[in-house]
Amino acid sequence: MKFHILFFTILLLSACDSLSTSTLQESESNTSGKEAFVDQPIRDDQLQSRLPPPYTTGDVRFEHITVEEGLSQNGGNVIIQDSKGFMWFGTQDGLNKYDGYSFTVYKHNPENSASISDNWIWAILEDRQGTLWIGTLSGGLNSYDRELDQFTQYQNNTEDNDSLSDNEVLAIYEDSAGTLWVGTRHGLNKLDRQNESFTQYQHDSDDPQSLSADAVLSIYEDGDGALWLGTDGGLNLFDPETETFIYYQHDPSDPESISNNVVWSIYEDQLGAFWLGTEGGLNRFDRETERFTYYQTDPDNPQSLSHNEVRAIYEDQSGVLWVATYGGGLNQFNRDREHFIRYQPSINDPHSLSHQAVLAIHQDQEGVLWIGTEGGGLNKLDLAGLKFVYFKHNPDNPE
Repeated sequence: MKFHILFFTILLLSACDSLSTSTLQESESNTSGKEAFVDQPIRDDQLQSRLPPPYTTGDVRFEHITVEEGLSQNGGNVIIQDSKGFMWFGTQDGLNKYDGYSFTVYKHNPENSASISDNWIWAILEDRQGTLWIGTLSGGLNSYDRELDQFTQYQNNTEDNDSLSDNEVLAIYEDSAGTLWVGTRHGLNKLDRQNESFTQYQHDSDDPQSLSADAVLSIYEDGDGALWLGTDGGLNLFDPETETFIYYQHDPSDPESISNNVVWSIYEDQLGAFWLGTEGGLNRFDRETERFTYYQTDPDNPQSLSHNEVRAIYEDQSGVLWVATYGGGLNQFNRDREHFIRYQPSINDPHSLSHQAVLAIHQDQEGVLWIGTEGGGLNKLDLAGLKFVYFKHNPDNPE
């Protein structure tokens, strides 16, 4: 009798412990974004426990979407999903809208001023009002009216200083105040929507507080409301009160400076870590100490970054960080072990990544990760069915 009572007690305690653990995990999984940690600053020794494990490589199967499925061209420069659920893809030959079954393609028509201004699409943004903004290689900026199914063009006028500074639009961003920023090959622009005019910010070699370089490749507002700009001349921090710039550039004598001055992408993850994609590797920037830690390719280490030209950085809904490189395919970064898992094309695997040059990453509302390449079209990766690899601490194993 005593044995049965003891056995039942052990089972009950075990079930309570399991229930407690399950409830805690459910609570943590339902808490996403920075709000979860506002009142609990994370120390370095706590950081890794918040991070997800990597996915297993054996379960990764990419689905390819190319011109054969209706895409207008096999270059996926930029990807977004709008508020209505449509996927938009910017290619080198047209803007593509995808409803999950078929594509609608928008191309420039020289006889129609309400068509899109150019076929090479560099940037796409949906603002908080639902307006779609498109940046092109040589046709300037476009806004798209869904109801009228037509475009309004904003282009450079050399005789008008209030026009767009250049017709090659590389980046578009809307900040928390609703201000639209446009990065071009020749300067940063702030749009006055009411007057449809632009304030231009450009590099001035005689002014050390001007923009560090004219080609603005990326724009990002961090969680504190600071506006950051990636240029081909370093990272810039914009001061809105003085309308001046503080910039960070590579210093060969300083191993903690930014690794390269060409900054293609800027990204803040849900834990507040600040990441930069450069032509010299992936950088993590500590904004308090103003020091950079960077990750670069090592030919002798297959777990290093696959290529140093980092075009895009994206954190999926599970908190896994993905890194797109221009010549080394897609990388998954394991922040726990600080190494990379590479996904690259393989002639022996029809479900491998379609191309080495990866330009864009975006996860849709269904959890599918979309990867845009330069010559291999689009790749779809359904993350919902992938498994995690867990690395658990063993106090008896120092390794």
